[in-house]
Amino acid sequence: MLLYAEELLLQDMRNPPTISALAKSVGLNENKLKRGFKQVFNNTIFKTLNEYRMQHAAELVKKNEMSIAEIANETGYANVSKFIAAFKRNHGVTPGTMRSKTSYSLPAAPSTSPHE
Repeated sequence: MLLYAEELLLQDMRNPPTISALAKSVGLNENKLKRGFKQVFNNTIFKTLNEYRMQHAAELVKKNEMSIAEIANETGYANVSKFIAAFKRNHGVTPGTMRSKTSYSLPAAPSTSPHE
């Protein structure tokens, strides 16, 4: 049941279920869901969701295919500034800094200067 609860929680980061809705979906009351979640995953429901969001966000930042605003929206943040602050708290750097550190440039072409 708790694995199913985790699956439901992480299915849609933009619109995660409330604890009440999640509890109903898996047939537990809210207290049992919270307690069981903490025992099985060693984390609260909220922290599990946030960690997953930040992990997914880092993967998207490194791919460099979406803007930071698009990544914020994709991971459930309506406010880009709040996303950047959460990302920095979680990863120690802003998404832009992570992107610039993980992207690489091709080695410079050998010089073909006539003076060599």
